Amino acid sequence: MQLVFSSENSGRLLKYNLYTKETAVLVRNLQFPNGVSLSKDGSFLVFCEGCPGRLLKYWLKGEQAGSTEVFAILPGFPDNVRTNKEGEFWVAIHCRRFTYAYIMGLYPKLRKFILKLPISAKIQYLLQIGGKLHGIVVKYSPDGKLLQVLEDSEGKVVKAVSEVEERDGKLWLGSVLMPFVAVYNLA
Repeated sequence: MQLVFSSENSGRLLKYNLYTKETAVLVRNLQFPNGVSLSKDGSFLVFCEGCPGRLLKYWLKGEQAGSTEVFAILPGFPDNVRTNKEGEFWVAIHCRRFTYAYIMGLYPKLRKFILKLPISAKIQYLLQIGGKLHGIVVKYSPDGKLLQVLEDSEGKVVKAVSEVEERDGKLWLGSVLMPFVAVYNLA
């Protein structure tokens, strides 16, 4: 958890070649990257950058190949992203980001100081998320337009979302904090 809260930027997006067994760094200086999903046409991939709460697009083909751009700014800490059969992207957002997290992001020295205080990880976590758990999933079009938001704002069923998968008109939601998989009927 300290890695997430510190917004330390040692994360990377890597490419592994199965044939040569070589690994190359595609993007450096990422803050807690997590989750990668290929676009339906294979021209780009989208991945989460957890600390700043955003999705980044990495171009694989075309004039922009090898470049990265912001795909979407998210309302919280993304944990994973998956492409559905229509080529849309579902993003699992662990929980919302609140004012405390925003302020800590603006002032790295203050953030580092507070993280060194003898405050438990649980309290640090609750400060980041506004004191309560609640799961969110969002869906984006291939061009980055927000299409749908589903949120359990009270955390009654889905307290946090780590994984989302769309299959046969249903969303399957998993979390590192829940001992079950939740299923949401999209129809």
